[in-house]
Parts: sequence; structure tokens; C-alpha cells
Amino acid sequence: MKVNIYLPHSFKVNYKADVIVGVDYGAFILAQKGIRMDVAIGDFDSTSNSEFELVEKFSDKVIKLKVEKNETDSEAAIMYLQALGYKDITIVGDIGNRLDHFLINYRLIEKYNVTYLLNDSKIFSLEKGVHKVKNEYQFLSLFTNDRCSLNLSGTKYKLKNATINYFDTYTSANEIIDDNATIEIISGKVTVVLSSDK
Repeated sequence: MKVNIYLPHSFKVNYKADVIVGVDYGAFILAQKGIRMDVAIGDFDSTSNSEFELVEKFSDKVIKLKVEKNETDSEAAIMYLQALGYKDITIVGDIGNRLDHFLINYRLIEKYNVTYLLNDSKIFSLEKGVHKVKNEYQFLSLFTNDRCSLNLSGTKYKLKNATINYFDTYTSANEIIDDNATIEIISGKVTVVLSSDK
């Protein structure tokens, strides 16, 4: 089952999912749009009493977290859902002015093998194996948090038995020229960033 977690920042709500989760103020945004949630989760320190009442009205379940905790609300939501057995999890929402929130969410992608959808980008992690990536964004960039060996085809710039290290930047701003790009991960893990600036 596909699960969408909506963050407390701007997002599109036309992404299909079997389970909808609102995180903190993101739950209020969903409620304000009249969208029913399976779960609302967060410390809700940024919502007023009346806003929280609306969240409760549009949620089948509300999980109120402590303000002081080791995990962000987003990570707590992922941990909660994975404990229930959900695997196909997508985080949805732009970052507002908090670059630290983006960096945290970026780390969660590889840590929990989730997808992150921003308004003009899609970020996900791939492990060993052959993967097809649809031609639906303007640019394709590849990064690793450690070291990764791979082959890449169906793109403007192809790679054969290439090794990417943490500080490498030569795998950014590529373009998919076929219907799909084929990424074969020989060893390690790679984070794929699909983006558009149009």
C-alpha cells in the first residue's frame, strides 16, 4: 500500500495514495482543504487550539508527540508507519525557509528508503540491482553518502563501471533522453535527484 506523508509546508495534494498522513501543520493544511487523513502526527506546537480541533475533525487517528524528542515529526511519522509494516512511503512537501529541514529529510531518504517529493523535484535511494527511471523531469543527478559503483544508460551522459564517491559532483544535471534511464547499481547505494527548473 502506498503511503503519503504531508509536511508542514507547501505541497500539491494530487498524488495518489492508499494512506494519507499529515505531519504537524501539514495536517492542518490537509484539514483546511477538506482532505481526510488516516493519521495526523506531530507535536502540533505550531497549530492553534482551533486549528488542532480541525485536524482532529479530519483525522481518523491523532498522535500527539512530545515537543522535546530526538526525532523530527517527519522521522517519527516514518518510524510509526514502518512499525505497522508500510514500505512504500513518500514524503510530500517543500521546505519553506528551513534549509535544515530539507537536509534532515534528505538524510531520511536513504536511512528509511523513502521517496521525497517537492513541488519540482523527486528524490529517492536505490540499492544494488537494475532500475528503470521514467523520463518525467528535466534533470537527473546522482549522489552517494559513501561510495557507489554503477552503469547508467538512456541519458545524455552515459556511465560504464563508474565509481561515485561522497564528494563527487560530476554526476549532476544529466538528462534522460529515452523513455527511461537505466541505472545498474553494482555496489553501494545511490541517491537519485530528479528536478526541473521550468
